[in-house]
Amino acid sequence: MYDGKEHQESIFINSNEISWEDSSTRATLRNINLVVQPGEKVAICGEVGSGKSTLLAAILGEVPYDNGLVQVHGKIAYVSQTAWIPTGTIQENILFGSAMDPYRYREAIEKFALVKDLEMLPFGDQTEIGERGVNLSGGQKQRVQLARALYQDADVYLLDDPFSAVDAHTATNLFNEYVMGALSAKTVILVIHQVDFLPVFDSVLLMSEGEILQAGTYDQMMHSSQEFQDLVNAHNATVGSERKPEHDSTQKSKILKGEIQKIYTEEQLTETSGGQLIKKEEREMGDTGLKPYLQYLKYGRGFLHFYLSKLSYIIFTVGQLLQTYWLAANVQNSSVSQLKLIAVYTGIGLSLSLFLLLRSFFVVHLSLGASQSIFSTLLSSLFRAPMSFYDSTPLGRILSRVSSDLSVVDLDVAFKLTFAIGAAFNAYSSFGVLTILSWELVFIILPTIYLCIIIQRYYLAARKELMRINGTTKSLVASYLAESIAGAMTIRAFGEEDRHFSKNLGFIDMHASPFFYSFTANEWLILRLEILCAIVLSSSALALTLLNTSSSKSGVLEKCQLRGAVQEKKEGLDSLVVEEGSNWSMGQRQLFCLGRAVLKRSRILVLDEATASIDNATDSILQRTIRTEFADCTVITVAHRIPTVMDCTMVLAVSDGKLVEYDEPMKLVKKEGSLLGQLVKEYWSRSSNRENTLREIGSQT
Repeated sequence: MYDGKEHQESIFINSNEISWEDSSTRATLRNINLVVQPGEKVAICGEVGSGKSTLLAAILGEVPYDNGLVQVHGKIAYVSQTAWIPTGTIQENILFGSAMDPYRYREAIEKFALVKDLEMLPFGDQTEIGERGVNLSGGQKQRVQLARALYQDADVYLLDDPFSAVDAHTATNLFNEYVMGALSAKTVILVIHQVDFLPVFDSVLLMSEGEILQAGTYDQMMHSSQEFQDLVNAHNATVGSERKPEHDSTQKSKILKGEIQKIYTEEQLTETSGGQLIKKEEREMGDTGLKPYLQYLKYGRGFLHFYLSKLSYIIFTVGQLLQTYWLAANVQNSSVSQLKLIAVYTGIGLSLSLFLLLRSFFVVHLSLGASQSIFSTLLSSLFRAPMSFYDSTPLGRILSRVSSDLSVVDLDVAFKLTFAIGAAFNAYSSFGVLTILSWELVFIILPTIYLCIIIQRYYLAARKELMRINGTTKSLVASYLAESIAGAMTIRAFGEEDRHFSKNLGFIDMHASPFFYSFTANEWLILRLEILCAIVLSSSALALTLLNTSSSKSGVLEKCQLRGAVQEKKEGLDSLVVEEGSNWSMGQRQLFCLGRAVLKRSRILVLDEATASIDNATDSILQRTIRTEFADCTVITVAHRIPTVMDCTMVLAVSDGKLVEYDEPMKLVKKEGSLLGQLVKEYWSRSSNRENTLREIGSQT
């Protein structure tokens, strides 16, 4: 059939090997040479598995070929062997993305005897077809497919045994009205098993084991091909055996057919009287309160595991507080050794980790028990559901429930529930501790808690609805994807890839939108909670700072021997200090300066006769304070009192502006001719004389 004219034919194939698999040792189609002229009607016949459908797929470009050439000129319309009816109305299935032309549309439904079928349906051609066309019979689905192909007004029609799903009478009418009538000027390649129609074709191809055995007109094939004769004779013998009982029970068959049609019509009307077959997916609305959580905890001893997990966590949290308190209480205790301090602290921590492990154990058992019970209940419900449920429920909706939704139950619910309660417990515990430390924070914490509750209620109202919408849109993506994969060959044959791809992206966007809105809602909540937390922390820090500061001032006053003097003043710490501190004694002024140095906590302290105006007893107390408070600081003291000098690490003696000696105090005292040694001897001599004088005065008295 190959004549060398490669660009003037509707279909041109010249290839040695065409195969679905590249690595196959035996090609699916071999030595295919085919030329089909415009307007020609070609029938393909042969036994099952001979490669008829694969040849049509090769024309559509679905099957790879290693060498040769496959060309199709003109617009293609394809009718598959198994009817592919996507979810949607009958009108949408016939138009299949094309613009509405009332004349062509009416012609299509009339040619395929769909007028009566549409009249029986409650919504006519706007009746929604269920998934896989469940509410249409096999013949109706095939006729909708044929109407879709006719409406496209294509140049080349590839029909893969479209009449096998209808009765002989309907098949004859469809063949005459469709192939020989409506498609009279079109190029048609028809895979067919009804050999009664073969005589009217321009050419007949007989295929066997992936090759075209014979090609020619019906008469030529009957005279030249024994295989073709056997095929026709086998068909005639089968038809003859089927016709014998048909005449015996003609009247009975007509009665049964009428009854069945009546029952079918009544069932269709009953099912669809309330609306379309596929209902919009239901979802909860508004706040459901604690009902979902209580239902969840009812499964698999959930309440027991939940209670034990919370008890373990409470013990862990209280133990942490006690652990920290014990460390703070004993870190400055000289009777507790460092080894004991670390050992006890570590021991408490290890003990608490056991309760944390128990909490995780109970949470896992809570999740596992609930998941198993819910899955068993769901599986039992699916197996016992009536077939009408599967007719009206898309497969993607069922898959969404048993996959992603159940995954949330398996992995998220238990852990998020326990985490939420644990976080709330931690927050209220922290608030309690802050309140104990500074009761004034109650006036900040209580309004903060109230605002948090208001914000969370506002947030949860939107968040729950977004989660529910996200759960319902997920099934649309799964259903449409599975449906598109099943009809991929039909979609590509009609050149509708872009439309279906855009529609698929639309479903993905519809599904993704609630997710992004949920993310936005989360950020909205986080921002406001962080602002509240910042207010609480700032207020707490301010209150604690004022409390550390207040106690620090009191401690400094006591250490500097000024507490009594300040308390005697009516204004206390707010008492006035006039110019140069003249309303305070010289000694008190010196003590103020010392207190200032204690508060500042400098690394280097210079004392220039800081205790010169203070009595010896007070000076002794202050020297102990200086040794304690400035133990890690460098202290430079200018002093004349020998006890003050002897308390220093090193002594620098100066005379007439010159450095006389510099060493440890005791070494200088023992050194002959030492200036410090002379001062010490003079000091002790005066002290002895003073004591003797005091004794004499005492004895006289």
